[in-house]
Amino acid sequence: MALYVYRISDGLLISWSPNDSDPVASDAVLTAKGWAKVTGLLPLDDTHAWDAPTHSVVVVAFTPIRYLSVFDFANRFTAAELAAIRASANTGVQKFVFMLPLAVGQTIDLNSPVITTVMTLLVAQGLLTQPRANAMVV
Repeated sequence: MALYVYRISDGLLISWSPNDSDPVASDAVLTAKGWAKVTGLLPLDDTHAWDAPTHSVVVVAFTPIRYLSVFDFANRFTAAELAAIRASANTGVQKFVFMLPLAVGQTIDLNSPVITTVMTLLVAQGLLTQPRANAMVV
């Protein structure tokens, strides 16, 4: 089990150790700094995170990283969708059209906020339907 030191005023995590038995300042010293400690919690990892309001560790959903090559991502668009995207006058859409070839040889993280923003823009511009956009990032 792990040991955590947090700021009393807002629960912000100051430090943590994967072992309850690791040395830490006394409660009096911690309190004088506006800090407190809690022990006996699970260690932080990909599925556990510090929760400041409750001064505890909570389980978080694991989101698998999903990568595609740029070619495979671009190939998910139909010919009609690509034609509509290339014909769009929207500057955001044009930026996407310009930037995509620059990433050739790289991978695209389908969880990336950039991809989410691009797909949202394409839907907002009527270039993709929402179900189609959803299917492209699965």
